[in-house]
Amino acid sequence: MCRTEWEVIINPTLWFAFGAALGLAAFKLAGSPGTGYLVEDLLVGVFAAFIGGEVVVPKLLSKAVADGPHLSAIALALGVAIVGLIALHVFRHKMAPEPQRRRRSRA
Repeated sequence: MCRTEWEVIINPTLWFAFGAALGLAAFKLAGSPGTGYLVEDLLVGVFAAFIGGEVVVPKLLSKAVADGPHLSAIALALGVAIVGLIALHVFRHKMAPEPQRRRRSRA
């Protein structure tokens, strides 16, 4: 089945919108400080939703579902984006440097 011009435009737009919304939600829920974390969350959310919608959906589901904005394709793209954002936050937490503890000065 061949994609129409409308499907070629709307699918990446959907993945971008849903990924950005999930990235923003992850940023707000995690209470991350600074705009650097916001940019990371947005980029990972968009990238993972795009990979989920354009790569994973055609491999796992039928080509007919992959050609249009179907609910199962949207759900799978959102699932991949959520997994990507969870992985980002786990890595961020595990790789963060230990906070410096102040030593008491002996006076």
